[in-house]
Amino acid sequence: MEGNRRAKKLQSPQIPFYALPPDKQSSSEILNKARKSVRGQGGDNAKAKWKSPGRSTPSADHHSASLDFVLTGAGMGYRPKSNNLGILPPVGKSATPQSVASTVASPRTVAVEDIPLAVMLQRHIEAMKEAIEKKYTDEEKSLAGDQNDRNGSTALRDRYERILTGAIEGNIPNVAKVVRIFVSSTFTDTNEERNALMYHAVPKLKTFCHERGYEFQVVDMRWGVSDGAANDHITLQLCLNEIKKCQNISTGPNFVSLLSHKYGYRPLPPTIGSDDFELMFSSVIDEEERALMTRWYKEDNNAVPSAYTLLSISSIIANFGHPSNRILAEKAKAEWWRAYEKLSDVITKASLSCIKDSITAHKYISSLTEKEVESGVVGVDNAPSCCLWLKREITGLSANDRNSTARAFIDQLDDKGTPNQTSQDLLQLLKNDRIPSALPQSNISDYSVPWKRGKIDPAVHSKSITNLCKTFQSRLEGMIERGIAEREQVHDALYEEVIQHASFCQQKCEAFHGRQDTLKRIESYVKSDSRQPMVIYGQSGCGKTSIVAMAATMVNKWLQGRCKLVLRFLGTTPDSTIIHLLLTTVCEQIVKSYNSNMVVPRGLKELREFLPQCLTLASAESQLVVFLDSLDQLDSQDAARQLSWLPRQLPSYVKIVVSTLPEEEHTCFPMLQGMIKEESLFVPVPQLAQDDAHDILQEWFKSAKRTLTTQQMDILTRGFEKCPLPLYLKLCFDEACRWRSFTPQDETNLEDTVRGVINCLFARIEREMGKVLVQRALGYLTAAKSGLSESEIEDILSCDDDVLNDVYQYWTPPTRRLPPLLWIRIHSALSSYLVERGADGSRVIYWYHRQFIEAARERYLSDERQKKLIHRGEADYFSGKWANGVKKSYVTRQGQKSEADRFVASQPLAFTSTKYNLRKLNELPTHLIGSGNLKALKKDVLCNFDWLLTKVKATSFRQVMDDFRTATKSFPDDEDITRVKETLQLSEEGIILSPYQLPGQLLGRMPNEACNLLDMAAVGDVTAGLLPSHLCLTKPGGPLIHTMTGHTDKVSAMRITRNGQYVITGGNDQTVKIWSISDGVLVRGIENAGKNIVDIQLCHGERYIAVVSDSDTSIYKFGNGELLQRVEKISAEDNTRPMNIFSVTSRLFIVGFGYVKMIDFEESLKPVMIEGEVASELGNAPTVYTETLFAVVDEFVVFKDPTHRYFTIADTANHLALVRRARIFQQEDEERIRLLTSTHRARCSSLQNPPTG
Repeated sequence: MEGNRRAKKLQSPQIPFYALPPDKQSSSEILNKARKSVRGQGGDNAKAKWKSPGRSTPSADHHSASLDFVLTGAGMGYRPKSNNLGILPPVGKSATPQSVASTVASPRTVAVEDIPLAVMLQRHIEAMKEAIEKKYTDEEKSLAGDQNDRNGSTALRDRYERILTGAIEGNIPNVAKVVRIFVSSTFTDTNEERNALMYHAVPKLKTFCHERGYEFQVVDMRWGVSDGAANDHITLQLCLNEIKKCQNISTGPNFVSLLSHKYGYRPLPPTIGSDDFELMFSSVIDEEERALMTRWYKEDNNAVPSAYTLLSISSIIANFGHPSNRILAEKAKAEWWRAYEKLSDVITKASLSCIKDSITAHKYISSLTEKEVESGVVGVDNAPSCCLWLKREITGLSANDRNSTARAFIDQLDDKGTPNQTSQDLLQLLKNDRIPSALPQSNISDYSVPWKRGKIDPAVHSKSITNLCKTFQSRLEGMIERGIAEREQVHDALYEEVIQHASFCQQKCEAFHGRQDTLKRIESYVKSDSRQPMVIYGQSGCGKTSIVAMAATMVNKWLQGRCKLVLRFLGTTPDSTIIHLLLTTVCEQIVKSYNSNMVVPRGLKELREFLPQCLTLASAESQLVVFLDSLDQLDSQDAARQLSWLPRQLPSYVKIVVSTLPEEEHTCFPMLQGMIKEESLFVPVPQLAQDDAHDILQEWFKSAKRTLTTQQMDILTRGFEKCPLPLYLKLCFDEACRWRSFTPQDETNLEDTVRGVINCLFARIEREMGKVLVQRALGYLTAAKSGLSESEIEDILSCDDDVLNDVYQYWTPPTRRLPPLLWIRIHSALSSYLVERGADGSRVIYWYHRQFIEAARERYLSDERQKKLIHRGEADYFSGKWANGVKKSYVTRQGQKSEADRFVASQPLAFTSTKYNLRKLNELPTHLIGSGNLKALKKDVLCNFDWLLTKVKATSFRQVMDDFRTATKSFPDDEDITRVKETLQLSEEGIILSPYQLPGQLLGRMPNEACNLLDMAAVGDVTAGLLPSHLCLTKPGGPLIHTMTGHTDKVSAMRITRNGQYVITGGNDQTVKIWSISDGVLVRGIENAGKNIVDIQLCHGERYIAVVSDSDTSIYKFGNGELLQRVEKISAEDNTRPMNIFSVTSRLFIVGFGYVKMIDFEESLKPVMIEGEVASELGNAPTVYTETLFAVVDEFVVFKDPTHRYFTIADTANHLALVRRARIFQQEDEERIRLLTSTHRARCSSLQNPPTG
């Protein structure tokens, strides 16, 4: 795959549309004479000495075309004045720019002159105007938009129904409740407007959106562009990416332009295709200009097709962006700007003189602002519904105004007022032609300000800015309202959940290749008659999720369109993490997709019973396939990973495919092994074979339009041999895509493990973007409970003065906030490893893979002091400490003290009476606990009545108690938290019934000295009804520790572990539940454990649970609830009483009527019947086999006979073959029994002289 240097043929350029019309006769004469002259002079001995930079000499068969190109001046911008062409190279040799340039300097050179730039530019602009097609008048655009709206309603409904049935193909609509606006402007002329919008309009728009359940975000990348951000020339691409993102996720408006009188910065092209670059290079005859091009651009043969890459500034100019020496940094910056201005002129002239197509030429000379407008407005079909231009006119401002302030508002070449006519001409094309071709006048708001005495009139400007803010706010509010109304025609919570998983599926399939054997096994299962689920399993990073995603996209094809699809990537959304939410959405989707009238229940037990009923809706004409990826990502509460909710037997025409990690610690895989006995339904994801890896890389590089040199590919291949995981391959591929064909070998190294590659990735981003910034940004992201939205990350970092002092090393921005570009650069560098998902009604970002979570925690949160600092910053943000205009003090790196408003989002408990601030309610407790701020935790959260009532109403009682359980682990000795927690536990049933019982429960149970919580409860919500005047309910702190609800019928058996951590209960509802004694939560549940459970025993070091019911005895694993063995009764007499069980060391004895069975956990789980008679001296007395278990003492088992006169002492060491009988006068005198067994321990293996009394 080496990017070999090809012998590039210079394309025969045609005369550009804007070239000066040549004199036909003289051109013909010149061409004829040149050909004759060339044939007559030099012959084969003449050699072309020039080679295109980094390329081979053009081949001979292109000589004639190249020669025509040189002679006519087409594309080079000059015409010969003389017919003396004897100096030209001979036929068969290349006519090159070097050879032409050398002749210009010699006495025999052909005198040439450039076509004036103004002429080329004017003709270019005329061609651009011709290329602009105005399809509609303003009125026609509006009418077309109205018709589209009418047709769109039907289309939205059709799409809604199609997506609910599992359609994954095509464009997946956005479901994020976000309004995200990209503000486009030039750098210096709209500072006051942008600042005013941030101060006055944006906070009001945030409130407006919050009240409707939406988040408002503004992307303004025109301030805070540091030297580091400019160094790698990716600012343009980041801006365009952000515009596309706004278009993809924003509801309603997404682009606002503040374009005025300035065309703005025209960035150098980061890459130029090799064909275009060589064409441009051939037109440049000045050696200094040619040297400038070859100094800054270098050919990258790893690009497909090959391209010349603009090198980073610091690789050419030392000290650019120097981290500590400002003088050196400023000197380097000045050197760069000089080089930039010269190179920009060269590229502009060369592109206009060489590139025939006006659109292609325009991309090399247009400004950053025009590129934004082109991407955000001109190239958008629905611009009238989502774009706005706030058009400012400055009356009286002249292009050649010599006032020093004029350069901030209009394009000038120097301080003398020399106008930059190129920029001004391009600006007029943009303002007068390009934007009006896409936007109707109704989307353009004009305002004007006068220019007086070298500046904008401040009084008029102030009023115009006030009006601008009002216009900005009102226009956007209208567009937002319309966007929300359209969006919510069909959107509901289920639809949004399904779309998120469909979108994630598409992302995972983008880079998927290979794995055909595994996919064929899934296909065979889907088409088979199997009635049990299929299990895909493999280690972390092996590619399970991608396989599930690809299989889901292929199911419709496999079943020829006769199927419904339900797809969930567990853990990627809150509703796919909690089991009762997962079952709710899965059942709802099945019911809706089959147009059934079945009512989906809300309780977990009812949902478990309802799911099998849902599955019966499938038919031969409409089969049902359910994919549940990553069962191990389920929250462990409600025994979700025990999988008792997963049907063991499936109805006809139903298939379920699940995936999980195989390790026992995650519980799921052992449970599946106990449920599914058919080995063929367990599909391991094998290691990726070398051939498959090679094919996958080929496809990935093809999609990325990249390749590698042979040596670089060897490095990648050797790395994969050491770590043959798809995740490792993807990480290394992403790193290799950064390698150029000229990258030094010592910069193309790869680590041998996934963790190593991830750490190298983090280290590189820290070097390139700032260690403090990256460490804090990724630390905040990783510490968040469910991820952070982009606006949250920017707000939190904007309150971190360590970050801002590092960022503001040499300059101070107009607002003390993090420049948005800085986070966007980090996000862009990690975009392949971050996932955007819904959480708490917002769109948040988090790590997409477990390996990144673990690596980030180790790198950024392992230090306890740093971890608390991170949590403190997030706690301050979610508490609203620095919101609502509160100024945060800071000290600069130079020691200067000051304070500033950070303009962060406000954090009320609720935005309206029905719109709760779920982000605050779910994130703040985590960060107060993590920061160790006990005082704020009690005052604002756990002992705050408003907080408790709001969270119970907004979320659930369970989530409130989760906060208390987490808090008591960190603060076990705090009496207030413990008392409130115990009070709430006692009040659980009433509060679940109605949150408004909270004040009555608190006042009726808690003593007055507890905390000020009671004072708040007494004056709380008026809907609480009657409030007790004194303590009248069970108080906390008594013998009652927990009220653990979960059994739906009488609890009939119980056992506590020896360490006192767990209690195991069995009930007449046929369930066994394991509870945590410390916090009263359900750890694990076992369904279908038997009717009328009468006894529970813990066996073999409490690793197993034996459960006795009326019909049988069942053995379960304590760790995961897996059913290991079920022992049925074997005699009719058994039905008269339940079995007796007892456990000694590794053995479990099951006593039925007239028989004993034994299970030895160290040998086999298969029960063994105990054979043989007891000793003859026992006579006709009832034998041990018919007696009732009384006690277990040491290694002996004590039975009592039906007459209650005798005890039988049995030594279990010999399978009950040896027994001792003793008459005990006090039949329940266990101490006497212990003494008796101790006395005869040495003789317990013999029946000689059995004891009698």
